[in-house]
Amino acid sequence: DNALPDYNTVRRYFQLPVLSNWSQINPLLYEKNPKMFESLNEAYEGDMNNIDLYIGGMLETEVDGRPD
Repeated sequence: DNALPDYNTVRRYFQLPVLSNWSQINPLLYEKNPKMFESLNEAYEGDMNNIDLYIGGMLETEVDGRPD
């Protein structure tokens, strides 16, 4: 643990919308790989406010099938 705030807390700090479901992070990636998001949802106990900053940030963008 690096004592970093969670993903939604950082989004709120930068005046970005707080996300309430997994498909909002990256709709295209969600459509391509819903099983990955199901696994993440289980890992984070269904609470979007538990998402680690690094994981959420990596999920936001995608280039050629790889997170940017």
